[in-house]
Amino acid sequence: MNNDQDQSGRRHAAHAGKVRLSTDDLDGRHRFAVWREIYSRHLFNVDIEPLSDKPFRADVVLRALPGVNVVLGSRSATRTSITRPLLPTASDSLVLAVTTKGRSLARQLGCEVTVPEGGAVLMSSAELASHTLEDDGVLLSVVVPKASMMPYVGDIGSALMHPFTPEADALRLLVDYARSAMALGETASPELQGAVALHLRDLVAVLLGARNDAQELLADRGVRAALARGQG
Repeated sequence: MNNDQDQSGRRHAAHAGKVRLSTDDLDGRHRFAVWREIYSRHLFNVDIEPLSDKPFRADVVLRALPGVNVVLGSRSATRTSITRPLLPTASDSLVLAVTTKGRSLARQLGCEVTVPEGGAVLMSSAELASHTLEDDGVLLSVVVPKASMMPYVGDIGSALMHPFTPEADALRLLVDYARSAMALGETASPELQGAVALHLRDLVAVLLGARNDAQELLADRGVRAALARGQG
């Protein structure tokens, strides 16, 4: 990839509220190399490794909102990693990775968590890690700055690498709302985008275990907003 292409990609990712990337749009001979550079390293600061000899395929949509990103995509069996060379450019964010189809395996902070279909795990973007999608599957990720959770969640460190089961009501509510956020049109007002982002962050805080003094506020904002959208 030449420098003009790289700068164009950076501008597009920086200004577009919604970006779709698909290997169907890439030359088959260079498909994986281009994906690794643009999607993995450039947009998400991770490395990626295919786990089979089958042709690599992926289709991902990124929805950027104020203070929160939602990523939904399907891809071949792969392992994504935060390696030591990537740490200097890492953000200090929390990543709730929901395996909506297939199964996955997460490793970070000396822990290993197997995530079943519909389950999730919380990871940090600022620590060495790997996340393996073991089957051709679908992953939904909600990414929030760690600082945005600190006023509400007492011990964020204890939530890292905590598995959330598919039966968890808070997780199902969060997934439904995240999917609704993905469906926001490009003409959505800044006020609407800000409100949706706030509600998403509130739902993440509730899932992680908000402090008692914050639970009522979060319930008023995030949970009730998500329920109202689900009933609308």
